[in-house]
Amino acid sequence: MMKRQTACSQGHSGSRGECREGIENMRGLTLIVVAIMVLLAGHNAALSAPAAGGADLAQRIAEAAPAKATASPAKPRRVLVFTLSPGYRHAATPRISRTIELLGKKTGAYETTITEDASFFEPQALAKFDAVIMNNNCGAYFLPPDFAKLPEDKRKEAKLREARLRESLEAFVRDGRGFVGIHSCLYTPDYADWPEYGELIGGLVPSHPWKQKIRVLLDDPNHPLCAAFGGKGFEIHEETYQVLAPYSREKVRVLLRLDMTSVDPAKGARKDGDYALAWVKAYGKGRVFYTALTHFEENLADPALLRFYLEGIQFALGDLAADTTPSAKVGRGEPAGAAKQ
Repeated sequence: MMKRQTACSQGHSGSRGECREGIENMRGLTLIVVAIMVLLAGHNAALSAPAAGGADLAQRIAEAAPAKATASPAKPRRVLVFTLSPGYRHAATPRISRTIELLGKKTGAYETTITEDASFFEPQALAKFDAVIMNNNCGAYFLPPDFAKLPEDKRKEAKLREARLRESLEAFVRDGRGFVGIHSCLYTPDYADWPEYGELIGGLVPSHPWKQKIRVLLDDPNHPLCAAFGGKGFEIHEETYQVLAPYSREKVRVLLRLDMTSVDPAKGARKDGDYALAWVKAYGKGRVFYTALTHFEENLADPALLRFYLEGIQFALGDLAADTTPSAKVGRGEPAGAAKQ
């Protein structure tokens, strides 16, 4: 049998001390290589594992979603979930869209189309839906992304198309369909040249002073859309907006509001302390539901919030009756104090 000889055993590599040093160096190098392999294995495992709030969150949302719709659909319903956001894109947007789709499938309340394609707002395309859900949209989503680089004639065409799509959405709601707005879909800078959008949705937002755990109060505890919360306020970690003009309790029916004792009021701009977080309103013959909840996808695993979403959508679809008389006209013209519920 042949024996493999090392350079040291052959006497070709210097002294025994030098050989021992070489062997130790090889052992050290081997340990480094093994350590690198372990680190890479861990990194690859992390990449292949569900992200925080991934598959586990999806399962918890599915389990928390209502098993049946609060109201029976008067007819098969279709909702359009629009997610295009050329400005800031919220990380929660895809999860919210899938959750809305889940609510419809699980309860049979509606069928969902999710898109970033603005051509769905052409009148003929939009007519196929019963409600539009604007999911965290920021930026000029009815203009092409390369608008600033277009020649002048193409920019004029693009602006004409934008005006047509805006009017199509307004007419869609005004003529009797539904509108649902979620979180950042009323960010003020995006609608400076579209005042009618602020009137449609009920208010615009310039900033979010608070990003922390807050307490939410039921401004109208007996309203049908507040039933999900069982007459009690709740705490939630949220990015909280301050809604300004054209917001007014003379125009909207406030459902939820911020408890100002849970935040630093000096950060807000409203002197009246009226920071609405959800409301309903009429727009022509149509129905509008807006909720500032939620910026964080983890909140979607809450059964009460999911029921609130579902019932708000069913209200917008016309299947769940709910009063849209403005708060001021039913004796709720001012926030009903900051006492905890």
